Amino acid sequence: MVTAKGSYLVDFAAFISGSLFTTDYLAEAIKADPAYLAVDTASLRSALEAIAGAFPQSHNTNESQTEDDFIWPVLSALGWTASLRQQNLSVGGREDVPDGLLFADAGSKAAANAQDDQWKRYSHGLAVVESKRWARPLDRASGRGEATAPSTQMLRYLRRIDDLTGGDLRWGILTNGKKWRLYWAGARSVSEEFLEIDLSRVLALDGSDDLSADDAVRDHWLRVFAAMFRRDAFMRTGMENRTFHERSRAAAEFYEERVAANLSRLVFERVFPDLAGAIARAAPQAPLEDVRQASLVLLYRLLFLLYAEDRDLLPVGEKRYDDYALRHQRNEVGQRISEGDGFSASAGKIWAHVADLARIIDKGDASVGIPPYNGGLFASGATPLLDTIRIPDSVMAPALDALSYERSSGEPRYINYRDLSVQQLGSIYERLLEFEIVRDEAGALAVRPNQFARKNSGSYYTPDDLVGLILDQTLEPLIAERLCSPSAPMAQIQG
Repeated sequence: MVTAKGSYLVDFAAFISGSLFTTDYLAEAIKADPAYLAVDTASLRSALEAIAGAFPQSHNTNESQTEDDFIWPVLSALGWTASLRQQNLSVGGREDVPDGLLFADAGSKAAANAQDDQWKRYSHGLAVVESKRWARPLDRASGRGEATAPSTQMLRYLRRIDDLTGGDLRWGILTNGKKWRLYWAGARSVSEEFLEIDLSRVLALDGSDDLSADDAVRDHWLRVFAAMFRRDAFMRTGMENRTFHERSRAAAEFYEERVAANLSRLVFERVFPDLAGAIARAAPQAPLEDVRQASLVLLYRLLFLLYAEDRDLLPVGEKRYDDYALRHQRNEVGQRISEGDGFSASAGKIWAHVADLARIIDKGDASVGIPPYNGGLFASGATPLLDTIRIPDSVMAPALDALSYERSSGEPRYINYRDLSVQQLGSIYERLLEFEIVRDEAGALAVRPNQFARKNSGSYYTPDDLVGLILDQTLEPLIAERLCSPSAPMAQIQG
């Protein structure tokens, strides 16, 4: 997460990751919620630091000690006082045994204990806990007799519990003490849509202090941690009978839709027409359809780079790539525009930077950690016009700013593409395909809608829902047929 502060941008990516809640909600909108405001940060910090002070923060600390001396005391400080440990999810054997089952109160725990079968007790709980040794990687096998990644393990537990409880229990907490993850079985992509908070950075534990973060920033993320992981967040309250998490997701989705709508408006009203006009001026002899195609490609190169960097699909955390990342240009442009600075009408610093990134992504560059993508979007041969022109900073800077910051409220608010779905960006692309570029009677360039523009160019975007339907109707029957007839492939081979 990046937000305006001091040197204009402060990076909060060190504190959170995952996409269960939008970064804007976690950084700003959550501050108005009573649950966030009710957190006594001084008292909670004191309690957590006391727990951490008595705990050996070492990679050599095993799972049992991490669980008993750190994780469960932290859960207790968050209000979890009723729990059961090691409840078997399997009817037979012990294949699926989460480390803990959390309850709203002693009554719910007593009702669970009244069930003879352990797997039936999960329907009385609020969340399942899986705890690992201190600092154990959460997304890969550790090589120490643990063949399955903890994240994979949690996903398997949630699927099993969701089936067993009929959807009554859908929340999971995965932690190695340092990092705490919140999973929800109802997410569109459970493997990606989690919330991770680095508690070790929030508390400045284990040498993880970040000098760029002041006490106010740490207190904010401590409040977020408490609001999200405390027992009360999982309880249904109020006239709407909703949990804190449900309210938070609704608020985050509202922001996401608003940002996507505003971004779409800016793309159609300013960014696309401005880029098209600049390309036409740089190549006055080029056919208008070539100008249109080049404008579409350039716009989507920018959107891809913004999306890929915000979602860590490009190695923004590595120093060798960081020098070439687009986010530094976003920072500089945003700050200069906020300060009323101007941009050159002849120099093409931003254009050169984007062009270099396009070549790196297309061809690959092992020296900066980028493999060749070969996807076509950045291929020079596909849009030769972009290789023969240069667009000045006076055009590129406002375009990059419009794609990077929402300024409708007067204050620049960073658009984090981690919070925008592929479908939302796809809908922008789909609408753009229906615009054409023409010259009016005075010879001026104009962008206008034309329902035949997409057909004439042969360009189409397939919505995600339609892709899913096609896969369901074509691949699913074939897979089912093969599963029902396992001997068929062998018979064909033998025949």
